[in-house]
Amino acid sequence: MNPILSILRYRWRSFSRWAAAHGFEIFALGPVILGGGLWVLDRQLGQLRAPIARALEADAGALGSPGRTSLVLALLLVAVALPPTLRQLYDPRRMDRYLDALPIAPSHRFHASLAIELARSLPTLGVLLLAAGALADDLLPAPAVLAERSARLAAALATLALVRFAATLVTVRFRLHGGGRWLLVGGALAAAVVAPFPALRLLLLPWLAPAAQFEAVALEALETAPRTVAPWGASWVLAGTALALYLVCRALYLAWHRRDLEVAGRLIGSGQGRRRLFGSLPGTPLAVQIGRDLTLILRRFSPAVYLSAGLALVIDAVVLTLLLDSRLPELWRERIAVAGLTLSVLAVTALVPFLLKHELPRFWIEKSTGVELERIWKTKLWTAGLLAAVPLTAGIVMLAAAPGLTPAARGLAILQLTAGAWIVASILGLAVFEIAAQPLLGLVFGSLLSLALAGLFVFYPGAWWMWAALYVYIAAQIAARATRRVRLVETEP
Repeated sequence: MNPILSILRYRWRSFSRWAAAHGFEIFALGPVILGGGLWVLDRQLGQLRAPIARALEADAGALGSPGRTSLVLALLLVAVALPPTLRQLYDPRRMDRYLDALPIAPSHRFHASLAIELARSLPTLGVLLLAAGALADDLLPAPAVLAERSARLAAALATLALVRFAATLVTVRFRLHGGGRWLLVGGALAAAVVAPFPALRLLLLPWLAPAAQFEAVALEALETAPRTVAPWGASWVLAGTALALYLVCRALYLAWHRRDLEVAGRLIGSGQGRRRLFGSLPGTPLAVQIGRDLTLILRRFSPAVYLSAGLALVIDAVVLTLLLDSRLPELWRERIAVAGLTLSVLAVTALVPFLLKHELPRFWIEKSTGVELERIWKTKLWTAGLLAAVPLTAGIVMLAAAPGLTPAARGLAILQLTAGAWIVASILGLAVFEIAAQPLLGLVFGSLLSLALAGLFVFYPGAWWMWAALYVYIAAQIAARATRRVRLVETEP
């Protein structure tokens, strides 16, 4: 039996068991959320399609090909997915670690790991295809168009998967565990430095070649007149880059992987390099519990931390692009900016339900502190509020610096954003105890309710007093339920 197929068959069976255990979220809840989101976007995207196309053209014209937006997307797809790649290659707690004792050649293990890494890009491919269809106002394009988009995006994502693979091997070899954010920051700085010098962009070729494909798909979907494509956007450059990365990954894997298994296991197990800013936070038991929550987030308790930060950055980048487009009417610029920045707050505070799920096996710690049991929900409320402060501050800065807004419109937008951020954070923080063991369901419940209330403040500001009274009533009811339901939260084994 082929060793590569044996490993892949085992991984497929493990994935099938996981999918069967989460069938409701995948096959029922997921399509409902996706369909609702597409329906909402379809109602607003028609007015935004032309400004988005102009913004992409201006962005690409300023930098060349590709533009900053597509380059940042490529950087994010690498940085956000580094922790799962690290666990896939090195985690000693993985259930199939016993396969390492089998007499399988390292080259076969490399190809199996690479195939798994490529397969992890399939959900991203589906999301990007849906986004291209939404931009083109045609979710079911002609087969030829769909095939061309799929080929471009699949080739770009495969190249970025090879970049992640190589970056993971390098970070472990040189003890840079947890350096995904530094890779993102370093890549962004490198892009800013080498942008004026086309010859030096070869340093970013592993990101530039996929970013050019992302940009080509977006401009084709928007039916924008084709521009002259720079040499690094050509298909043969992408293929050559992927081949070179494959050879580099294979050489690094064969040379380093087995030697670094023990080191990587210690890094993952001990959390070396993680900061403990809030470990010794003085004050009341409530402050200590909030500090514990923030410490877990800083320790990146889940890949959701990276996903949340990446989504917030992408949303902020889109909002900034729209704010700089002076051809969009002022009223719509203000409303779209506030709505988008509120979504950025939601992306960050969405960590709270998953944080509670992570704490359930040790929830007895929460119950044994000096905080009254009926007031434990306050820890999650204030944790959500502190998380919301980061994107809220960034949003206020963007609105304050946005050109073309009158002082009155600017002040109203900041007030609406502040109200929307607190509504989203408080409702999500209070609603986590509704379905503590199912964070996705709690997130959906809290998100729909909080976004509906925040939307009333944004799109119907004249009746703000009515919406404020409605929020106070709903928040009081959810707080009362949280006081009762916290007693029902059981510690998971």
